[in-house]
Amino acid sequence: AAREGMERTRQYGRERAPPVDLGRVEDVGGVPLVEGSEASPHAHALYEERALPDHGWTLLLFADAAPVAIAGRSARAGASLALIVLGLIGLYGRQHLRRVRENRAAQRELEAKVKARTADLSAANGRLADEIAVRARAESDLRAAQGELVQAAKMATLGQMAAGITHELNQPLAAMRGLADNARAFLHQGREEEAAANLDRIVSLVDRLGKITGQLRSFSRRSGTERVAVDVAAAVAESLAILAPRIRASAAQVTTDLDPAAQWVVFEPIRLSQVLVNLVGNALDAVK
Repeated sequence: AAREGMERTRQYGRERAPPVDLGRVEDVGGVPLVEGSEASPHAHALYEERALPDHGWTLLLFADAAPVAIAGRSARAGASLALIVLGLIGLYGRQHLRRVRENRAAQRELEAKVKARTADLSAANGRLADEIAVRARAESDLRAAQGELVQAAKMATLGQMAAGITHELNQPLAAMRGLADNARAFLHQGREEEAAANLDRIVSLVDRLGKITGQLRSFSRRSGTERVAVDVAAAVAESLAILAPRIRASAAQVTTDLDPAAQWVVFEPIRLSQVLVNLVGNALDAVK
C-alpha cells in the first residue's frame, strides 16, 4: 500500500525499489559474506544487518570483500558498524536521559504543588475546626444564658405570687390548728368519733399543703432538656393551682376547655407549666 501510494504521488520518481536479493550468504569468521548479490553483483561483500526497534528501521551494511583487502575492509566495516551502533545508542541514551530529567522535574513540580495544596487544606481545616469550636462555645453560652433567664423569670413569678401563696398556706395551717385543739378536747370528753373526724380533716389539709408545696417546688426547679409526654389537663390544673390566690384576688373566672384529641403533648414538663402560668398571669394583669 505504501509503494502504491508513492507511485500515485510520484514523490520519489518512477524508479521501483524491489526488495534486495542478498544471493548466497556464507559465514566467514562469524561475519556473513554475500556473493553475487544485487548490492554487489561482481564481487564479494561483507553483509551486516541490525534491527533498530525504537525507530522501526533495519540497518543493512555492505562492505567490499576483495581477497587482497578482506581482512582490513572487514575490520573497517566492523568499526563503521560499531560507530553507527554506538552513535545510535548514544542518541537513544541522551534522549532517554533527557526524558528522565524532564520526568523528574515534572515529578518534583507535582510534589511541590501537592505539598502546597496539602498545607493549604490543613490550614483551612484548622481554621474550620477553630470556628466550629467557637460556635459550639457560643451556643453553649447562649443556652446557659437562656436557662438563667428562664430561671430568673420563674423566680420573679414566684416572688409576685408570694403574698397569695403565704395566704394559701396560712389558711390550711390555721384550720389545722383549730381542728387539732378540737380533737384534743373531744378526746378528753370521750367523743372519739368526732376527734377522729377532725384528724381526718387535718390529714386532708396536710395533703393539700403538700400538694401546694410540691407544685411550687416543681415550678421553681431548673428546666431540663428532656422532652416527654405531658398530660395537658394535669399541667393546666397544676398551673391554675399555683395561681389560685391571684385568681381569687382578681375575682376573675377561668374557664378550661381542652380538646380531648390533644390530651398529650411532647414537651418539657416544667417549661410547659411556666408557659401556662405566664399566660394566665398575663391575662390576670390584663383584666385589671
